[in-house]
Amino acid sequence: MKRKSIVLVIIMMIALLMNTLTGCSSNNTATSSAISLVLGNHEYFPKINLRAESVYQKIYDAVYSYGDCSIVVVDGNPYVAASYNITKPDANIDNAKRKQISKQNTEQIIADGSNAFAKTSEIDTLSAIVASSALLKSSPAEVKEMLVYDSGFSTTGLLDFSSENLIEVEPYLIVERLSELHALPELNGIRIIWTGLGEVCDEQDKLSSTYKYNLKNIWREVIIAAGGEIEFIDVPLSATPKSEELPSCKTIPIIQDTLELSGNIAKPIKFGEDTIKFLGDQAVYVNAGDAKKALEPIATFLKENATKRILIVGTTASAGKESSCLSLSLNRANTCKKTLIEMGVMECQIETLGLGRKVCFLRVNDLDVNGKLIQSLASQNRAVYIFDLDSEEAKQVIKIS
Repeated sequence: MKRKSIVLVIIMMIALLMNTLTGCSSNNTATSSAISLVLGNHEYFPKINLRAESVYQKIYDAVYSYGDCSIVVVDGNPYVAASYNITKPDANIDNAKRKQISKQNTEQIIADGSNAFAKTSEIDTLSAIVASSALLKSSPAEVKEMLVYDSGFSTTGLLDFSSENLIEVEPYLIVERLSELHALPELNGIRIIWTGLGEVCDEQDKLSSTYKYNLKNIWREVIIAAGGEIEFIDVPLSATPKSEELPSCKTIPIIQDTLELSGNIAKPIKFGEDTIKFLGDQAVYVNAGDAKKALEPIATFLKENATKRILIVGTTASAGKESSCLSLSLNRANTCKKTLIEMGVMECQIETLGLGRKVCFLRVNDLDVNGKLIQSLASQNRAVYIFDLDSEEAKQVIKIS
């Protein structure tokens, strides 16, 4: 850990040459504050402006109150870029001089934070919050706040949205899993102010309003369960180009739960048990009419776009042998293919694949720590997905199989 101690030593001759600081409010009370900045300076998250008035003032107040300030970088292996202890000088100084020195130290902290970048090609926001919490807990300051600037859309760790479809999991189930693993951060007495949740840029597909809503609920429940207070700042961030030194991150596939066929299947489309439901352990529809109605827009799209090809992928819950699950999921995908052909789609336009219970970004972990099936999550995994066969997501699925 890099540790910096900013000791305020006042030299009279220098003080005479300094101009009085204006334009910053001051904390004239004896209340000290500790601020920890959790910064998503990684690919696919907009550039962070630490000179925004609200952020600047938080840092300034911590410095002025002789508190603590730290910088944690969101990374696959989050690290503490800097930690500052603001030491009260032995000699008394007037308020104007105290403001001036606080401004200088604030500028230094902002400069250090602006140049603290991710080092790996992964994102683990939860671990960064845990590291930030430990720093705040060690501070004797009376007010403790964590300023998080990140999408919260992690690609590794216990909240990995790239390896399983966590975005559709009920938040309380995620909290239960983290609790069972003793992985909740200790946030008692800490207030978190989060800016940029769900904000992405460049090659990462934007999150739908539903996904952003779900993501916010997940993080809110995790933070509250950990004993913290949370406030989300919903302001769009500028997608200003960042340092070329940033390592490349993998993107997280976005799955549609609605049909938006405007000349292309831009994202994978999910048909869960609420739209296409099969009999238990069979590739037979519970209601063939409902299934046909759900698939009708896909059939229309393919008939109007004869050169387009799709991949239908089946997944199952984690019940039964892996070989049986693979067979069942493929058979269900083929049942959907047969329905589309009966509706006039050419067979050459459709490929099928069964993933069964294989771990992938389409499924969620539906087993508890004891290996027992969680029924609500198992239900989520009983689904078929439709991809544009030429899409990167389809290639990824084929690779998984």
